[in-house]
Amino acid sequence: MAQPAHHTKHLPSLTYPILTHTLHLVQSDDGHSNGTALWLGAQILSLYLTYNLKQPLPEQRRRLRAVELGSGIGLTALVLSALGYDVLATDTRHVCNSVLRHNVAVNLPHLPATAGSIQVRELDWNVDSDRWLWNNPMRVTPNGDVSDKCGTNAQDLLAPPFDLIIASDTLYDVSLVQPFFRTVRALAASTHETGQPKPLFLLALERRDPQLIDEALACAPVPLAQVPIKKVRRALERAGIRWETSDWEGVEIWKGYPSRSPEDTSSLPSLSTTILLLLTCTHCIPSNTMAAKKRCQLQAETPCNSAVLRIVGQCPHCRSEFCGAHRLPEHHNCNKLEDCRQQAFDRNKAKLESERTVASKMATA
Repeated sequence: MAQPAHHTKHLPSLTYPILTHTLHLVQSDDGHSNGTALWLGAQILSLYLTYNLKQPLPEQRRRLRAVELGSGIGLTALVLSALGYDVLATDTRHVCNSVLRHNVAVNLPHLPATAGSIQVRELDWNVDSDRWLWNNPMRVTPNGDVSDKCGTNAQDLLAPPFDLIIASDTLYDVSLVQPFFRTVRALAASTHETGQPKPLFLLALERRDPQLIDEALACAPVPLAQVPIKKVRRALERAGIRWETSDWEGVEIWKGYPSRSPEDTSSLPSLSTTILLLLTCTHCIPSNTMAAKKRCQLQAETPCNSAVLRIVGQCPHCRSEFCGAHRLPEHHNCNKLEDCRQQAFDRNKAKLESERTVASKMATA
């Protein structure tokens, strides 16, 4: 059974079961990029897609197409392919070259015969959509070298219309919010220009910074609705996943249908003053580091990697924070436990002595 991503960050390779197949994925947690390692949002989204996404019908004239923003190590793209979708998997050049292309090349040939294709291309969210290249097999956004002029048969490359736009673990830094949603809107607009229906947009995120997430969702180009947690939990159960709730607490999936109107970046809501101030603070949210979820502070030979239990997870004696299994002083060998017991003993002793009945002394003649 697959483990939560925060338990496997140190592993250079992962064996990951999907449907009737097992994926072999490489990852790298070298600190250079967040996208080269597996994150929890991608795990949850891939399970949700497996058991809730409408699969293409054999009689359809063309395969359904999906585009993924920030594909990372390629887990979600491979799941979509196994479900019958043609997938355009996009990310930065570093992620594409270090893990994404390798994982797709290794695993795609072993997917079922009904699997769709996967094409890996670079996509920079900060590049205007009018400069995008749909006839370049390596990248959607140009980087200024001679390969930008390298064209190929357009029929061989995935391009709009797209039926599905997905992303996971992408909203962890305030500077990414508006470029990300501009890209989503541009992809939706390019689909609209072909005369096709609006694409479904699915976004998986981990609520590490609630204020940042709330502000980011307010900037979405379309109202988004959260997928009910019970529906996500049901997908985990159907996959045989028996994680503790604390292992994936804070992961949410949101969905909507982006605007079909041409891209108008001026209509995107601006971030609040609070978030804009964060842009000027280089110490608030590092641009290359996701804020880690708090983990149980159990001091033992085998550390506990479960998430801290909110509100009641802090021990009132040692002030450390623990998961649900270790929050009681007896369960984490609290170093203040003896002091606590002594204080309780002293209080009880004082109470008993104050209530003691003393026999009156009789004077003798």
